[in-house]
Amino acid sequence: MKKELLFYVIAGGMTTIVNWVVYSVLTLLGIDIMIANATAWLLAAVFSFFANKFFVFKSKSTQGKILFIEFLKFMSSRAVTGLIEIFLPSVIMGIGLNQSITGVPGDLAKALTSIIVIILNYVFNKLIVFKKKEEVSNDSI
Repeated sequence: MKKELLFYVIAGGMTTIVNWVVYSVLTLLGIDIMIANATAWLLAAVFSFFANKFFVFKSKSTQGKILFIEFLKFMSSRAVTGLIEIFLPSVIMGIGLNQSITGVPGDLAKALTSIIVIILNYVFNKLIVFKKKEEVSNDSI
């Protein structure tokens, strides 16, 4: 479990790097910031899928159907946490946690949201996306 969490943190760091590199390259090429950010998010999410599948949760199946189902579950869960990431800081600030840690307005709410999203992404990956199928032994039949 500890090894899995360590790999999850490493994969997350690498995903962040992919996101920032793609975003930076596209904006330096003159691509609109919204398009660059959306493209960076999408490519980072695809990278994250494969990193989590093979490196973190050790899901070995490469059958097209299983790969497609895992990818669909992964992207759906990321869409959910993406919406949480968009809207939760405003909710947190609305209930009075609008303090600033670094001088950036709302950064406490943003930090709390990030922690929640990281935990939710891990839980979704572990329990839904890359859930290990329980092996049925002949003894239990």
